[in-house]
Amino acid sequence: MKPSDLTVANERQLLRQAYGGLRAVPTKPVKFKTGNKIQIRKFKNVFEKGHTPKWTTEIFTISQVGNTHPMTYKLKGYRNQRIDGRFYEQELLKVENLDIHLVEKVLKKRGKKLYIKWLCFDSTLINESDM
Repeated sequence: MKPSDLTVANERQLLRQAYGGLRAVPTKPVKFKTGNKIQIRKFKNVFEKGHTPKWTTEIFTISQVGNTHPMTYKLKGYRNQRIDGRFYEQELLKVENLDIHLVEKVLKKRGKKLYIKWLCFDSTLINESDM
């Protein structure tokens, strides 16, 4: 068919004839949503010990879900700083217990108050009974 033969009436028929077999690829459900708290998988070398943790201790937040194949995610850090790059689903782990934090060091102890340096968070003063 010549381009000059195309009309509004036969436009649909021509589209079906040319592109009728193409269908949109169904997307699988997204594992993580915007706002989810996650950890990133650490890169381990060949000779690294097996008992070292596979995941970072920092907690990140998903800021954007990329509609790519495979699915990618953009992240924000603890203080809403943007993390460069995109991460695949396999590199992320959803954090279940957000209220559990790791103590790096007890800096000071005064009576029943402790000044604690948290791992990946700011230092705070808490009661000894709250530990």
